[in-house]
Amino acid sequence: MDSKNGKDYGYNRKNTKPGNADKSSERFLEAHNRLQASVKKHLSASKGYDESSSEEDDLESETILGSVLKSYAQIGGKSEDLGRTQNFLEDTFQSGAATCLICIVTVKRNEAIWSCNKCFCFFHLQCIQRWSKDSIHYQKVALEERQLSISQIVWSCPKCRNEFSTKDIPKFYLCFCEKKENPEFQPWLVPHSCGDSCNKPLIPTCGHKCLLLCHPGPCPPCPNTVSSMCHCGKNGPRPQRCSNKNWSCGKVCGRKLKCNRHFCTDICHGDNCPPCPQKSKQSCQCAKNVMIRDCAEPLWSCMEICGKSLKCGYHSCKQICHKGDCGECPLTLPRQCPCGKTSLLLSCIEDVPTCKDTCGRTLDCGVHTCSQRCHKDKCGGCLERRIKKM
Repeated sequence: MDSKNGKDYGYNRKNTKPGNADKSSERFLEAHNRLQASVKKHLSASKGYDESSSEEDDLESETILGSVLKSYAQIGGKSEDLGRTQNFLEDTFQSGAATCLICIVTVKRNEAIWSCNKCFCFFHLQCIQRWSKDSIHYQKVALEERQLSISQIVWSCPKCRNEFSTKDIPKFYLCFCEKKENPEFQPWLVPHSCGDSCNKPLIPTCGHKCLLLCHPGPCPPCPNTVSSMCHCGKNGPRPQRCSNKNWSCGKVCGRKLKCNRHFCTDICHGDNCPPCPQKSKQSCQCAKNVMIRDCAEPLWSCMEICGKSLKCGYHSCKQICHKGDCGECPLTLPRQCPCGKTSLLLSCIEDVPTCKDTCGRTLDCGVHTCSQRCHKDKCGGCLERRIKKM
């Protein structure tokens, strides 16, 4: 009811059904919003507000996105798997969505750019060239001032700080898949793209390549279908998405543990089985002693001399308890005569004879040498006399 003229415009009628009133109100708001949008569009076109934006608004973004994702969808790719890729694609079509973090100016669709291969943020080509060269120059100056040797110098992405070498300074404007130089802006293609298939190897490596057309952002997960066994290898194969080919059958793993005695009791799982939680009798490495120990730590040493017979059949191993083969009898290896001048290869049961040469070993005095013939015993005392000043 209008308080001034007493007229009722229908807002307070009791006979009106709530459902009908709500629907009428919704239809009115929808029509009103459509009218406002149409008016704004015609006003901006006639008055020329933001010419750069009006030129870019003519892109048929939905049609272009459909063509980019067509091959991915045909092979079974799901929209929820696109994730960050779809976000980058949508931002590319929005005027003003991409801002160069170096100059803080909007990146237009017809401007040369460079895209980081880690965070996929893109910058004006000239800005990133200046950024990388300045970074390298300042590092060289700092090293020269400190008189330090110039080691490998790198420059980093302004956003994610991913490091690049001096060889990676961009020289050309490349499309997102890096196959075409200076891609021309086409209203029916994704800006900065070449329109061809991306074909980059997918990560993690599976042997397949990206099916999307040249696109910004990371490549989506592999949509191909492959046959794969479960983690424990008992069930399958069954068809799985290549990007999610590892699966659990939900049953006990049952794989033999490293102790080679017990079996894994965990549910079918990826990665290695956990250490064996059991205890058992385990021999030391030389097998002379036995002890109850954790199965997860089977190797231990009793710290006694091994004592196993060597291959020669005459001598025994003198090493401390050890794993593996004892090796050759050390007496079968080349041995030196007592004075150390001559090397001989003899049977391990033969003694090395003297070489008949002068011994020449340094005596206890530390000054003179032994003048006897090569001998087995200890050298005698020094017979030389020296005058000592008091």
